[in-house]
Amino acid sequence: MSTAAGQPPEDHYSFEDYLALEERSELRHELVAGRVVLMSGGTRAHDQAAFYLAQRLNEAYSKAGCAVFPHNRKVVVDTNSYYPDVFVHCGPGGHEQYEVDAVVVVEVLSPSSALRDRREKAAAYVRLPSLKAYVVVDPDQPRVEVYQSEHGAWTWRVYGPGMIAVIDALQLDVDQLYDWVAERA
Repeated sequence: MSTAAGQPPEDHYSFEDYLALEERSELRHELVAGRVVLMSGGTRAHDQAAFYLAQRLNEAYSKAGCAVFPHNRKVVVDTNSYYPDVFVHCGPGGHEQYEVDAVVVVEVLSPSSALRDRREKAAAYVRLPSLKAYVVVDPDQPRVEVYQSEHGAWTWRVYGPGMIAVIDALQLDVDQLYDWVAERA
């Protein structure tokens, strides 16, 4: 497929065409229902929240032999491909460009992605048999949303100031997260 000025065409992409685009592009794109979606950059608070969570997840999962990937590795669900802000992968390595079996996925909200993160991506990620928790973080206010399987059903919990978010193997102090982000913002 040809592109004008480095932009992807607006028609349907196969998964293979999408992977080829990603190999040659300096920009990151997600693939959703055959459509290529250009990823935008985050704010300072967004990036700091993602970094903090990557560190905490690494502390919680590295002893189990799991790998934590921040923002540059894809998670593929069916034929859709996403770049989570952070995710945890346990087990043998996947494809050179992506994983298909994340254990924990974190999305840090931005105004342009909040609705997609809470709806479309939540619905996609829970289709991963390996997923234990999907975490949505608002970088601008002390709010952590955790969607995880409990007794065979998915439960959505919201954690705010003074609360500890329980995310599979990690206990996350909401106040510490936002104090850390505020110090660096």
